[in-house]
Amino acid sequence: MRNVQQIALLNFWDRLRGDKRLPDIASLQPDDLRRSAEHLMFCDVAYTKSQRTFVVRYQGSQVKRAFGVNATGLALDDPSIPRVERFSINDYHQVCERVEPHFRIIRLRHATGAVVHYKRLLLPFGKRNARVARIVSLISLFSEENGYPGDIVGSGIPL
Repeated sequence: MRNVQQIALLNFWDRLRGDKRLPDIASLQPDDLRRSAEHLMFCDVAYTKSQRTFVVRYQGSQVKRAFGVNATGLALDDPSIPRVERFSINDYHQVCERVEPHFRIIRLRHATGAVVHYKRLLLPFGKRNARVARIVSLISLFSEENGYPGDIVGSGIPL
């Protein structure tokens, strides 16, 4: 992980966690995330007897631009969610099972031919040190072509 914002957010998460298994979502204040807000996505974790569902609670402006859709209120497995997030839903399950951060880089090819590196850090938060209740993602995009079309994630194809 080389993105300064992702490293800073991971260190912040670790400080909030302290000696607990999981940082409490109540300890997360809006001012704490102001610098990175446009690159963040929050997903609430809804549990049923047989499955978990990840529902987008917040999407920063750069995430909306990259996805090409406002996913707020939608589950990550909704067909209108970009394929890269639906493809990566197991990463969200892994965060819940392991109760630890997860980082992944996915290379995408846009219809224009541009190759974009989709870098996503997933951080779990809970309520009173119980199971994961929310996952905060910090998403950064890097293109060797110096820039990318606005909907790169929405229309990109994993390589």
